[in-house]
Amino acid sequence: MGIRELNVDLTEEHVALRDAARKFLEEVWRPASIALDKLSDPQEVIVKNSILWDVVRKTQELGYHKMPFSKAVGGLELDILSMSLISEEMGWAAPDLAVSLAAADALAKTPERPKWDVAQP
Repeated sequence: MGIRELNVDLTEEHVALRDAARKFLEEVWRPASIALDKLSDPQEVIVKNSILWDVVRKTQELGYHKMPFSKAVGGLELDILSMSLISEEMGWAAPDLAVSLAAADALAKTPERPKWDVAQP
């Protein structure tokens, strides 16, 4: 199949998922990212009552940290396009949080820390 035969149209479900992600990320991530960037000491970002942990908790409530996993294990079981759309919106809303939470998520799933809950300061 050549590039001309590639279907790049989004389904209604993909559009709804992308729009919901954008709304959440614009309302939650973007303001938090701006507030975190204004902190003078990087240590303030990770203190117990930092807005960062609220963002992580709210993001986890939506299940974004377990997008590719099957529903049998509590995941969202999203296809690659859905995950890409959400990831793109994360990068648009707050690239700093997108990278930070992706790294934290990856680290949280190591054998040393098998739980998904990275919302613990």
